[in-house]
Amino acid sequence: MPSVRVRSAAAALAMLTMLALTGCGEDEDQTQASSTAGSSTSTAAPEEVDDEDDAAENSDDEILTGEACLYGTWYLDNDVFKALLEQAGGEVRSVTGWAIVSYHPDGTSAAAFDEWTTVATHEGSMATMVRNGEDLATYSVSGDTLTTTETAAGSVLTMTMLVNGQEMTMQAPHEEFSVTTGIFTCEADTLTISAQGATSVLLREH
Repeated sequence: MPSVRVRSAAAALAMLTMLALTGCGEDEDQTQASSTAGSSTSTAAPEEVDDEDDAAENSDDEILTGEACLYGTWYLDNDVFKALLEQAGGEVRSVTGWAIVSYHPDGTSAAAFDEWTTVATHEGSMATMVRNGEDLATYSVSGDTLTTTETAAGSVLTMTMLVNGQEMTMQAPHEEFSVTTGIFTCEADTLTISAQGATSVLLREH
């Protein structure tokens, strides 16, 4: 079944146990922080010093590694995910929509799906899988190992299958990945997560 292939290939994303947009509050905090920095540099006397501080902070941001590099909001690279499904043996027509994950310094994580849609075929049948909603989790980092524990499952996967000209729609039960461990690499704007034999790529949202 196409849905089985999708679930298997999505195992790496499952460790985030989600995928979607949650970074709104975080983005607001970042905006406020930027505004504060801007207002401080508007003072004439310490302007040059503040500029040096800002440059240092930007330099630090560029070389963030490990857990600190995770902080922020990431969106799934749909093209890479499509290729991943195809490598797993799926006949995938398209992957569209948004799957966005955010990591917060307090050890919480969230993923939301906004019309995240996969269209696949299998032995003449076609399946369209659409995920919406948000999942919540906590996470911990040890070296390059990322462990995620799901705390709230709010996303919903709806599957519509066309078999022999007949259309069937069903809502798949939420797959709980209560504790999932994977290996991650984080460099600047690219986050790679490998878990249960699958590797997914996410890109930092700016």
